Amino acid sequence: MTLRWIMKNLVQEPGSLLASAGGIGLSLLLVILVDGMFAGESERIVAYPRQAGADVWVMQAGVFNMHMATSLVRADLERTVGAVPGVASVTPILYVNAFVEAGGRSWFSYVVGLRPGNEAGGPWAMARGRGRPAPGEVVIPDVVARKSGTDVGDTVTVLGRRLAVVGISAGTYSMANSVTFVSYADLAELLSAPAAASYFLVEGMAGESAVELAARIRGVVPNVNAMSRDAFVARDRRMAMQMGVEIIRLMTWIGSLVALLIVAFTAYASTVRRSHELGIVKALGLRNRGLYAAVFIHTLVLSSLGCVIGVVLAHGIRPLIERFVPEVSLLYPTSTAVHLALATGTIALAGALAPARRIAHLDPAAVFRG
Repeated sequence: MTLRWIMKNLVQEPGSLLASAGGIGLSLLLVILVDGMFAGESERIVAYPRQAGADVWVMQAGVFNMHMATSLVRADLERTVGAVPGVASVTPILYVNAFVEAGGRSWFSYVVGLRPGNEAGGPWAMARGRGRPAPGEVVIPDVVARKSGTDVGDTVTVLGRRLAVVGISAGTYSMANSVTFVSYADLAELLSAPAAASYFLVEGMAGESAVELAARIRGVVPNVNAMSRDAFVARDRRMAMQMGVEIIRLMTWIGSLVALLIVAFTAYASTVRRSHELGIVKALGLRNRGLYAAVFIHTLVLSSLGCVIGVVLAHGIRPLIERFVPEVSLLYPTSTAVHLALATGTIALAGALAPARRIAHLDPAAVFRG
């Protein structure tokens, strides 16, 4: 009987329930979007070292990452690295942090020099054009091309040199940096490093452990550091996070705090709004156990609807953000939705507990006098 009354009570005022759930959903939307921005940026910022095609990264001794780093090794070490047991191929790249000027704007970028004929190290997805630039040519990210109004056939300036755009790459832009590809010969000339490489991208033989191969290279090749791709990506992400992306995490925490305060207040107000009705039912014989069950079930339904609304709105608005703000990368991990739902339910129940306890201790005579 009590359960039936509780379920009937839930749908008695659907407009009020949906309005309260909508308020919770809108408050959670900001949290989901900012957290999605953080998750997307933290992945996009390490897209190049993850997608470059290396099982092991070899670099100058004392260097452990790519973001804001400088590495130079002798190019002739390519043969030494290639002779290490377990190495299938070695691809040298040149690399420098620089600004790319396009459409009257400057874009901070990883500038990567590629040798002709090498598969590793270049763009892994193309929007249009060619992915391997020859001398005098450049491949730029799609977001840079769109925001600057640049297309294949136009020119951009890299390290003071005008280069013709021959390709537009996809997935190579983040808010912290973009990735621009030029020819190895051009970058070697611009850096005055004709006999140098920045990194060696090593592919291991089938079944070879990247961690063991990296250790073997460190033991055989002098004055270099070698790291498995996973270790290199993790170190690069950690460095990038320390240099600005943590601001997004701070925004997420602040947004979460505000959203949860709204959730608690909404649950509190919803229970207070129903306090007279609940008090009458209690005066007519509903036990405190049933009263708390009514309040908690109503609150859980309210918070669950709010979470669903927030998630649906976030996914619905995502295509619009990607279209009109292409520099923002959104990623919605399932774990975020789970944690958010648990936190929302917990805070909502806590918010509803105070008025529920007050109703539970209410004198039945006072209800009818009111």
